[in-house]
Amino acid sequence: SWEAPGTEPMVENGTATRSMILGGRVMMESMNSKMMGQPFTGHGMRGFDNVTGKHWSTWNDSISTGIMVSEGSCDEKGNCTFTGSWNDPITKGPITARMTSRWTSPTVQIFEMFAPGPDGREMQMMELTYTKR
Repeated sequence: SWEAPGTEPMVENGTATRSMILGGRVMMESMNSKMMGQPFTGHGMRGFDNVTGKHWSTWNDSISTGIMVSEGSCDEKGNCTFTGSWNDPITKGPITARMTSRWTSPTVQIFEMFAPGPDGREMQMMELTYTKR
């Protein structure tokens, strides 16, 4: 993760466990890691809404106890772009972010998150590399 453009990233390792629930319609993820040297846990779900025709996701974690709700689209290879928002735990106001995920091999997925930086312009704030075991 990055605090501001041009800064060195903070690198942490973690694990994520993913499983399909609700008859195989929703993917659930539980994650354990560190953020800024502190324990960090998170939980998300991801699915497809047959009514809207859009993919959706939810996320909440131990730093911000609120929930982020996102929606977007995915291509035939499983590469996705989502837009979501949550209430910032520091400013208490809403933040909107753009997230992308792409498969670079059958076992490696890259997730990137872009949100307003200190100057208000979009910056990459996070990158996760998932390696399937």
